[in-house]
Amino acid sequence: MEKATNYERITGEIIAELEKGTVPWDKPWSTFGAPRNAVSGKAYRGINTLLLTLANHADPRYLTFKQAKDLGGFVRKGSRGQRVVYFKMLESKTETTSKGTPKSFPMLKLYTVFNVSQCAELDLAELDTTPRPVTPIESADAIVAGYENAPTIDWISAQASYRPSTDIVSMPRPELFQNDAVRYATLFHELAHSTGHESRLNRATLTKTAKFGSETYGREELVAELGAAFLLGAAGLEPEITRSASYLQAWIKVLKADAKAIVSAASAAQKASDHILGV
Repeated sequence: MEKATNYERITGEIIAELEKGTVPWDKPWSTFGAPRNAVSGKAYRGINTLLLTLANHADPRYLTFKQAKDLGGFVRKGSRGQRVVYFKMLESKTETTSKGTPKSFPMLKLYTVFNVSQCAELDLAELDTTPRPVTPIESADAIVAGYENAPTIDWISAQASYRPSTDIVSMPRPELFQNDAVRYATLFHELAHSTGHESRLNRATLTKTAKFGSETYGREELVAELGAAFLLGAAGLEPEITRSASYLQAWIKVLKADAKAIVSAASAAQKASDHILGV
């Protein structure tokens, strides 16, 4: 039996959660911020945000076994780390560019991190657990208002959707949603779709005609859902949303067909959320 690739290992973890009937990136975001490295303070991005959300620790800080040791502490015996990924650029030994230099290509590598709560005797400042002074509606509205060259948002529709041909996001009236968090989650999902318009990121999974339940449809829905999750995190919102079986099955179908799909979707979703956020 062939050894599973890194893409397959990561995808397997996501599929396992989906098959439980849950959407891992819909879990509430940490009250104390997005997952980040305990030493550098740098936030994890893309697929790593999802993987560390799956770990479900209250403390958002993570570090490697070596980093824990360098801080004078240690990882508690029996602690189970969480795999995260990074891309290492490798030079080709056979292919060259037009300038004669070796071509470079990315290789996905895995490494393991542990949550600060799984360690002891670390020389780290205590986590500031003072509640953040956030106003979820205002922070979400600021994201929407900051979206340059945004589509028109129509709040009188019977359902939520994005139509590329007219570049219009249609939304039910605000008062029809069960709560504001769900309303913004839905809006961010449709806005993430809109970034794929040919006048913006020109994303093939949106511009290509696709039937409901098709692979292309599933890929675009993954991008929109992950993009919405990233935007919700940026706004400080913590929704708890149960997705329909049709969505779950569309995602599972795509992930089982292509081990690289979740990494690719997370990358596209990060570009979508970055486009809306203007970063």
